[in-house]
Amino acid sequence: MKTKVFKLLVTLFVAALPFSFASCGGDDDDNVDPNANPGGTIDPSANVPDPAGTIELSMRREDQGDTFLDESNIHINNSDNFEFDSGWSYNGKIASYGAVKGLGNVSNIPTNGWADEISVKPGYGYVAYLYNKNSVENGQYYRFYVVDYITTAGGSVIGADVKYQKPFYGKDEAIQIEEKAITFGAEGGVQSIVFANDNIVVFDVESDAGWLSVSKSSTLDPGFLFNAITIGCEPSNTATASEGTITLTTAYKKKVTIKVTRQGQAPFFEINPEEETISSEEQTGTVGISTNYNLSDITISGAPSWLKTELTDASFYMRRKAAAVRSVALKDYDPSIETGARAYTLLYRAESNLNEDQRTATLTLKTKDGKFTKHFKVTQDGITISGPKEVFFDRTQSNYTVSISSNGDWTVPKSNQTWCTVSRNGNNLTIRCEPSTADRTATLTFPGIKSYKIVVRQSKYAVGDEYSEGKVTGKVCYMDNSGLRLIYREFGVALWSTEKVTTGATDRYDGEKNMAVIRAIPNFKTLYPAFALVESLNTDGVTGWYMPACEEKGKPSLSYNYWSSTEGSTSITYSSDGTLGDKIFSRKVVAICKF
Repeated sequence: MKTKVFKLLVTLFVAALPFSFASCGGDDDDNVDPNANPGGTIDPSANVPDPAGTIELSMRREDQGDTFLDESNIHINNSDNFEFDSGWSYNGKIASYGAVKGLGNVSNIPTNGWADEISVKPGYGYVAYLYNKNSVENGQYYRFYVVDYITTAGGSVIGADVKYQKPFYGKDEAIQIEEKAITFGAEGGVQSIVFANDNIVVFDVESDAGWLSVSKSSTLDPGFLFNAITIGCEPSNTATASEGTITLTTAYKKKVTIKVTRQGQAPFFEINPEEETISSEEQTGTVGISTNYNLSDITISGAPSWLKTELTDASFYMRRKAAAVRSVALKDYDPSIETGARAYTLLYRAESNLNEDQRTATLTLKTKDGKFTKHFKVTQDGITISGPKEVFFDRTQSNYTVSISSNGDWTVPKSNQTWCTVSRNGNNLTIRCEPSTADRTATLTFPGIKSYKIVVRQSKYAVGDEYSEGKVTGKVCYMDNSGLRLIYREFGVALWSTEKVTTGATDRYDGEKNMAVIRAIPNFKTLYPAFALVESLNTDGVTGWYMPACEEKGKPSLSYNYWSSTEGSTSITYSSDGTLGDKIFSRKVVAICKF
């Protein structure tokens, strides 16, 4: 009886599957070059972790106990070759991956080098395909690696220690096909689609329509290296078109679908979609055309200058590619079959819309015999731009960079003043201003945009300047790009309060709020001397002076500590440095005013 010999330790590695390599081949003799780089292997000597589910197995040769790999009929014969035992109901082939560092280097399914048996070599990787003799389509791949020979005390080879993992799915990638929609005429037929992948992708395929059959196909040898599908369409007995979907699902659950249309007996002309909305950026799009008219019998009109169009014949390419496919399941496949259906594509290319208004074009497709007229409407969104609406400069500031957000490719704005210039770097706009001795304003407008502009305001002042406008004088202590501009005045010392009561002037960031709270207290000028000093500036039509809060943005940074307007409790209040002090205590007083 044939037996299976496993090592006591079954190693289940948690490592993720290694990087995928391109296909490679091997043979069943000693002619494999261990230094070759078959099929684009990244580095066969690199240390790659064993894949998850790796099992270690001691395989005895056919005459030494005959150990079989897993549930398969793969074993080592008396010639020290891997082969499939013909006594089982399974069959298959094996390919050598060449000399590699370990099982993890066997990362994709070779496209050549497959044989019925192949020599066992330590340090070599292998891929095998096992299938039921009655169904080659539903087989399973294995990958395995020979760690070393098993020898007797006298040095005779009696087997090999191997590592293997199954099922092996090869590289994890989506199936790449160009034909996502095909059309058959009413007479039906056969259509084959070859994948654009460079690697073998393990997949399943199914159809959701009874009149639509599909099977795995191959252009390679052996035929289980499926790199195509063959679609069979039964003839239609109705005048209306039928639709079905073919779904291809890889072993890693990546899906791709193919829409199949079978036309009725009468002439037909259909487009899909009939309208589309696109973004403001330059882009291309396609409209599928299903018809049994020739391409030369179709006209297109109505394209504006910003929209370029082209009609192409997709059906010719599909028929040419199908002729190179050898069908595995559909034995009666005839590559010369051509149906009356045609698959055309309307390709359109829209320029960037640099205006904020939408624009629309309606293309008219007609058959020359006048039986069919179809309209395709494409609406392109207008560009939207957002960013700061105002930018502030002092008299000396030379440049400031702002970020512009947009759904398209915006144009550099224009300035209405020569002293203000702009330049663009990606989505950043740099604004530059020349020095100024007067307050002035410039406006930046974007071509094609009415709803957004940037106003540039430059002051004749800078921090540290003496300020004098009308009856307001002071020293500039703060200016920023949000438009906050402050001047300050210094006084002598004064008590914050002559009484220890809670006032409610507790805002830490807004001194104007605190000033309003104190002003509302009867006889506040007598009870709150520091506030009275500040209020003395708000006379003769002047307003806006207040005592800054303890954490107010832009408050002066002076060499001494002064009162803030922020109350701490019944008996204490904050100073400008954030420390607490007794209310009935004399300290410097500073007033600020926005300009």
